[in-house]
This record gives sequence, structure tokens and C-alpha cells, in this order.
Amino acid sequence: MASIKSKADVEQFLNAFSTFAAKDEVGNKSYIVVADKDRGGDLTIMQYPSGAWTTHGKGADYSDASETAVSAEELTALVWKNRSAINKALKG
Repeated sequence: MASIKSKADVEQFLNAFSTFAAKDEVGNKSYIVVADKDRGGDLTIMQYPSGAWTTHGKGADYSDASETAVSAEELTALVWKNRSAINKALKG
């Protein structure tokens, strides 16, 4: 995946997520950590083998209590909003 430049790229990103995301062997999930645009910490986007998506945020002054399940619509909006940070993470 080169980068997210359009809404169609968001769909490609999500469809190919497991091919470039890191793997958590304990939780058996794929994940990517990017800069959190809103809160200034890190945002982790995760996908479980079942296809379920969750997010978790953590920063110097906050930490989400647990993972938050997100719908396809919420996830698409989140990826679009944070595409700059995701593109940066994809480039390494």
C-alpha cells in the first residue's frame, strides 16, 4: 500500500490491513500504531481474526481503559481523519 489519498484508498487499506500490520501472537490480532491526531499520543488500530475492529489510545496524560469496538463506518472515518499519520507509519 503506497498511501491513502482518497476514500477508495481507505477501503484498500482496510482490505489489505493484515498484509502490512504487525501481529500480536498473544491476542492473535493484527495492529498498527499511529500518532493520535486529536489527543497527541498514540492510536492503535486492531483487527481480530473474526474481522472485528477495535481501537485504543494512549498518551502522556491519558490511556483508554480498554479497546473500543468500532463499526465499519466509524473505522472508515477514523482512518480518513488520521490518514496523514497512517501514511507516515506505512512509509516506516
